[in-house]
Amino acid sequence: MNSFNQYGITKIDISKSEQELSIKDMQKPRIVVFFQILRRKFFKLAQLNLLHFIFNIPAFVLAEIICNALAYYYKTNMGLNVHNWPVMFMLVVCIPAITVGPSQAGFTFVLRNFAREENAFIWYDYKQNALKNFKQGIIISGINLLVFVGLILSISFYLSMPHKNAIVNIVVCLQSIAFVFYLMMNLYIYPMLVTFKLKTRYIYKNALIFAVTKFLTNFIVLAVCFIIAFITMLNFFIGLMLLPFFTLSITGFICNFHAYGTIKKYMMDPIQ
Repeated sequence: MNSFNQYGITKIDISKSEQELSIKDMQKPRIVVFFQILRRKFFKLAQLNLLHFIFNIPAFVLAEIICNALAYYYKTNMGLNVHNWPVMFMLVVCIPAITVGPSQAGFTFVLRNFAREENAFIWYDYKQNALKNFKQGIIISGINLLVFVGLILSISFYLSMPHKNAIVNIVVCLQSIAFVFYLMMNLYIYPMLVTFKLKTRYIYKNALIFAVTKFLTNFIVLAVCFIIAFITMLNFFIGLMLLPFFTLSITGFICNFHAYGTIKKYMMDPIQ
């Protein structure tokens, strides 16, 4: 049964057994648990990465088209030569900004199970949850695409204006802030999609609340993911080799480990 806490977050009542942890695990620092899971699941993360890479190829193609268009716009209107590979990595690798929604749902379900130390069958769970969340996944990926492309184009338009005044600078600043917060919202959108039966508007509402109230930790998580992506991009060929096997699942696991901890704390109440 759904309820609302003092923050206005839609909460889901679940049975106590679904969120019980052993006393030993509860006493461990979260960072220790993270690296323990990462060590145990490393090869499964590689398998999941390859699977998600294959099914997410349309998103890479779309991101490449968008980045090429943006690079051309910057060059013709602002005289800037922008390399599109880093932009595509930041959009697709670090957070699910441009992605195939159902594929991202299956990917997130497996990573979420890893984050809460539950078993997951890579192919079966990936496929089942991609199909289960197919419609809502398509809707969310469509919304994300429109919002991100709209914000990027709008920011680019104002930056390319030859004569800028205070109002233009304020607009660019506000849109850039909105872009960052929307990136943070995407840390929570797909984990909530695969964990609860929530309408899309409640998913976005909760994600916005988490983006604002957990701004500092969200910023740290995004920064870590961007650094990982940047390191892999230092050498194009090394980055290209790592992408199908590690980059997606490592950054995805970081995001989901962080997001699930927040979601569990604020949206899951044990039924006594």
